[in-house]
Amino acid sequence: MPQTITVTEFKAKCLSLIHAVSEKGETFTITRRGKPVATLGAVAKRKYPKTRGAWAGWVQAPEVEDFDLTHLYQPDPLLTEWKPGKR
Repeated sequence: MPQTITVTEFKAKCLSLIHAVSEKGETFTITRRGKPVATLGAVAKRKYPKTRGAWAGWVQAPEVEDFDLTHLYQPDPLLTEWKPGKR
């Protein structure tokens, strides 16, 4: 159950409240004139581990000597005629 604090109290004790959230996992509901306006709580942890570098050392890309893809497309004649700086 989140603790309820006023905006004025939050403003005065901001750093200690953030410490309580990060160290103890507490949650606070901040109110203004008795109405809730914000919630201060811990950030949810990732469900899945980071994937960057997960396959390092397991997968090796094959070496390709001739990697020519020009046969897969037809160049646009307008683009081949265009020169930078000319209008």
